[in-house]
Amino acid sequence: MNPVILFKHFDEHFVNKILTLAESANYYKGHVQIEHGQPTRYMPDARQVDCYDIDDQSLRDTLFELAQEHNDGMDITHTGEVVLLRYRPGGKFVWHSDILEGDPQRKLTLVVQLSEPDTYEGGQLNIKKCSTVPFTHSGSVVIFPSNISHRVTPVTEGVRYSLITWIYGPSRELDKDWH
Repeated sequence: MNPVILFKHFDEHFVNKILTLAESANYYKGHVQIEHGQPTRYMPDARQVDCYDIDDQSLRDTLFELAQEHNDGMDITHTGEVVLLRYRPGGKFVWHSDILEGDPQRKLTLVVQLSEPDTYEGGQLNIKKCSTVPFTHSGSVVIFPSNISHRVTPVTEGVRYSLITWIYGPSRELDKDWH
């Protein structure tokens, strides 16, 4: 499956509803997991982002329905945590994949752009196997297999907000979902 980009998928009302949470969110520093089974760690050289978990089942359902519609036949079962991300100047995430060992397994990564690109500089989401810049407008969505390497370049000015979740499914030794 190649990355799927849905330009301006969510309307201004949806974006503003999530951004309202951003104003009063109690953020925590984004962590990195180096090895399966090991605890996550704060590693500012690799990842600098403020995170806020959104516990809203209707939002999870909406994102899962979107993933079902655009998953290219993957065996998926549910949405994991939904996280509001705030990248301030210096914020970044180096090349990585979102795949985690275990059952269930992360199959898809889904990112919703919440900021208009002219409100910040830098902060580009780069995805291997994707030559297009996914975010030209707020409300745009990109869905891609969690095993594809991606990064967020450093934000140099302004603030970039996005929403991220992972879609899970049963684990397989040689996962036929990724073709």
